[in-house]
This record gives sequence, structure tokens and C-alpha cells, in this order.
Amino acid sequence: MSEAEPARGAGHQVLSGALTSGVLQIVSALFFLALTPAILVHLGIAAYGFWSLMMTIVRFTLFADFGIGPSVTKHVAESWANKDRHGVRSAATIGMLYYFCLSVVVLGVAALAGPALLSHLKMPAELHRIAPAMLLGFTLYFACSLTFWGSFSATLNGLGLLRLTAFANAVGSITSTATIGFSLAMGFGLKGMLVGSFVQVAVAALIGQVAIYRTCGGSLVAPWTLSKSLVRRMLSFGGWVQISTIANLVNCETPMLILGYFAGVESVAVFDIGSRLARCVKALAFHFNSALLPAVTAIEYRHGSVRSRATIATAHRFLSVTSFAVMGLLVATAPVVLNLWLGNRSVNGPTLYAVVIAMAGVYLVENFVTVAITGLRGLGRPQFEASYALVYAGVDLGISVLLTPHFGLAGVLGGLGCGVLAGAFSFGYTVVRSGAGSGGILMGFWIARLSAATAIAVAVTASLYAVVPLHAAHRMLSLAALASLGIAYAVTFVAALGAVRFLTETDLTLVRRILPRRFDPVLAAPLTRKLFGAA
Repeated sequence: MSEAEPARGAGHQVLSGALTSGVLQIVSALFFLALTPAILVHLGIAAYGFWSLMMTIVRFTLFADFGIGPSVTKHVAESWANKDRHGVRSAATIGMLYYFCLSVVVLGVAALAGPALLSHLKMPAELHRIAPAMLLGFTLYFACSLTFWGSFSATLNGLGLLRLTAFANAVGSITSTATIGFSLAMGFGLKGMLVGSFVQVAVAALIGQVAIYRTCGGSLVAPWTLSKSLVRRMLSFGGWVQISTIANLVNCETPMLILGYFAGVESVAVFDIGSRLARCVKALAFHFNSALLPAVTAIEYRHGSVRSRATIATAHRFLSVTSFAVMGLLVATAPVVLNLWLGNRSVNGPTLYAVVIAMAGVYLVENFVTVAITGLRGLGRPQFEASYALVYAGVDLGISVLLTPHFGLAGVLGGLGCGVLAGAFSFGYTVVRSGAGSGGILMGFWIARLSAATAIAVAVTASLYAVVPLHAAHRMLSLAALASLGIAYAVTFVAALGAVRFLTETDLTLVRRILPRRFDPVLAAPLTRKLFGAA
């Protein structure tokens, strides 16, 4: 067996696990997306924007996360590779204790400083009256989410149980969506949204706790039995990740706050809705990275850097293909999707489409960089991501604060776009200069071919849409036509990949390993082999 062969097997495990998890996450996300129009009807766009803003504010508690989540995943993976069940439970316990202490502090800060912060936001008077109580409620929800589900999900990922993590998330999300729908129908409004959030945490945490207990013979250990050296190692690793955590929070959450301060909660709602649809580009990225970190850690521990770097390269190439494919599909069909999804909900269509496309582009660049970042974390080198995160956050925040008072949403989008590009170039320069990018971690030379294939598929699909325009008044016909456009886009995209000679025989081998055996006759067909450049 060649040196690369085991790496390709590991890459197959990462990709198949990530794909399964991604499908489950997409299914659960579709339930919430389907509910979004009803939420807008029952809450109104101002209250929807307020809810988005509350979630943004409480997520800022992650500034003190200290990278404990990735640290739990890495150290659980190391202990599991060494068959050390006590080490697994110890890492999970450290994560839960840290999150609990953090939650107590954050709840105190929200109670003391929340009213002063909320007084600066532009929103209707009726929202101002309930804002302090709602902020405390959502802060308590997020504290429970961190303490219980945060530590359990990081542990499950470290154990390689990515599919189970996604299953718990999916069941929790679907249950939460049903609860929210019922609560809105009963007239509970924002209180119903809060109750649904607590339901999600409770269901997911229960599944996670049972899974860890059955896998490791227990989920936690007594705090006084914890090794001080393990605590030091986890905090040391997490310290580097903390730099990126803070910077990523600036990139992900401050656009909402800046818009809420300068433009009002209605602009927050438009940005949130557009970003939510654009997040389809990242649908698989989270699961790829969650699977990649423990896989690279275990492979590095058992086999060395050659195989671990080959696994990173495989994941990087495959994720780039899926990211470009979804980005192109959004560019070609987003107006149709928005019509079918929201209809006439007092949301500016052209502005919303611009947000979708701009944020999809931002997420595309993020995906391309974060695979390398995750791989370097697995190799025990988290410090390289600091340059990316800090440059990204600094440029984003500076431009957004400068432009948003004058240009509103456009200022925020401009800040994000400039920030992610500056961060990506900074990261690439730092990694290549250090020599850490050798062995396949950074493989950007084929991006031109991938971009060309995406452009071809977008042009063909857009042309079909121009010939057969769709209207929201005929929902079922529009839905059928949208499905047809999606099929046409997928076929054109795959054909274009073959035309620009992007696909290789190695890709065909990987696809054959991922797909069930019943697809072997199709993959062995002459046309398929020609598409992949096989002899």
C-alpha cells in the first residue's frame, strides 16, 4: 500500500462523516427556514430584528471562551487515540466547569450592564420596555447552551462521533422549531422564541450526555481528581485559539450591533435574513472542520505528519468544490428562492439579494481559509490563525464603523468583504513564509479552474431563468421550476468541472468510496471515467 493510501482512507472517513452530518444539519435548518415567514408575520420585522440582536448580544459571551471548545475536542481525540477513557471524561469535565463559571459571570454582567446597553439601540418603544427582561432570558439560554451542550458536543467531536453530534443538533432544532411554531400560533411572541431555544438545548444535551456515558462508561469525573497538567495544557492550547475567537466574534456579531446603533433594528432584520440564506455556503464547512480536527490529531499521533497533511489537502479540495457549487447556485437562483421563501413580507428584495450574494462571497473565502486553520490546530499549531483573525477583524471593524453611518448596510458589507480578503492574504503569507504550508495544506493553484466551472454553470442557469421567469403568485409552479433549475445547475456544474480539467482519477476514487456500492456501475461508465480524466 502506498504512503498516500491510508491518508485517502482517512480523508474518506472525514468526508463521509461530514457529509452525513451536513445533510442532517441542512434538514433541521430547512425546518426553521420554512418557519421564518410565519415568524415575520407573528412578530413583525422590528421584533424579528430585535430577536436577532438579542442573540447577537448574548453570543458575545464567547469572547471569554478561551478556546476551550476546540481544546476539549483536541485533548479528547488524543486521549481516545490512547484508549484513555478517564482522560476523555477529564477533558469534558474541565470544559463544563469552565463554561459554568463563565455563565455565572456573564449573567451578572447582563443584569448590571444590559439596560444601559439597550438604551442606545434604535427600536420601537414597546420593545424598549421588554428588552431588559428578554436580554436576561436569552443570556440564561445561552449560558445553559454553553455549559451543557457546548462541552458535550466538543467531546462527541473529539470521539469522532460527528454524526451523533449532528443528530442531536438536528433533533433539538426540529423540536425547537415545532415549539416555536406552536408558541407563535398561541400568541406568545418573543417569549415563545425563548422557550423554543431552551427546548433545543435540553434535547441536544440529553442525547449528548447519554452518548458519552455509553461510549466512555461515564460522562464526567469528580473535579478534585482532575490533573493540573491537563488543565494547563488545555488552557495553553486554548489561549491561542482565544485570539481568533475574539476576532471572529467581531466579524460575526458586530455587524448586527453596528446596524442596530446606526440604522435600526429593521436593517438588522434584513442583514440577518440575507445572511441566514447565504449561510448555505457554510452548511458543510462546520461539519468538515469538526471532523477534521480530531481526525488530524489522531492521524498525527499515530502515523506522523505526511498522512495528516494529505488528509487536510483532501478535505480542502473537496470543501472548496462544495462551497463554490453552493455559491454559484445562490447567485443564479437567490431571487427565486427569496420569492418562494418570504413572498411579500415588506422586505426590500434587491437589497436582500445583495446581502445574500455579498455574504455568500464572504463565507466562500472563510471556508477556503478555515480548512487550513483547522488542520494546523490538529497539528498542534493554533498560533498561525491569529494573523488571519486579527487582520480580518481590524479591517472589518474599521471600515464598517467608518462607512455604516453614511451607507447603512452597504458599509457593513464592504467592511466584511475587505476584512476577509485582507485576513486571507495575511494568513497565506504567514503560513507560507513559516514553511507550515508545505505538504498540501495550502492548495490554491486550482481555484481558477474551479471559478471558471462555477461561472459557466451560473451563466447557463441564469439564462434558463431569463427564458422562463418565475413569480411568487404561482408558488407550486415556481417551486417545480426552481427544482428544475437546481438540477440543470448541478449537471452543468459537474460537466464544466470536467471541461476545465479540474476533476482527476483520484477524485473518482474518492467519490466511489463515499457513495454506496449500488452507484458503482454509474461511476464505472465510460462517460463518467472520461469526465474524471480516467483512462
